[in-house]
Amino acid sequence: MGIEGLRKAKLSYNPIIVLEKSFAILRGEL
Repeated sequence: MGIEGLRKAKLSYNPIIVLEKSFAILRGEL
């Protein structure tokens, strides 16, 4: 879901929001 989720997020959310969510996902995984 990582990359695919980010691609879908880019289509429905702003880049800044995508970055914030990506960092949150990385923190959750780590």
